[in-house]
Amino acid sequence: YAALSGGEKQLVDIATLAALVRLLSERRGFSGGLLGVLILDEVISFLDTYNTEAIVEQIKTMPIRSIFLISHITELRGLFNNVMVVRKDENGVSHLRA
Repeated sequence: YAALSGGEKQLVDIATLAALVRLLSERRGFSGGLLGVLILDEVISFLDTYNTEAIVEQIKTMPIRSIFLISHITELRGLFNNVMVVRKDENGVSHLRA
């Protein structure tokens, strides 16, 4: 793992996470096979476009009711059905818009 690049580490981390989510949802018998909430903060910041799109599709198939993918990559907005954007105003106050 130590010899991998940042992007390669992210791919390994996300693949491991996906496997654990599926295992937990199957073994624990969650309602409808779904876990509650997953928050992913900047998990794809080092990936190229191809791998980013592949990982997003993988994330979207995870058996989870709500997934929050936090990212500064604006191109991701078109890959999701529901997007919330947080912006700071001139006073440094953050505002959420859907």
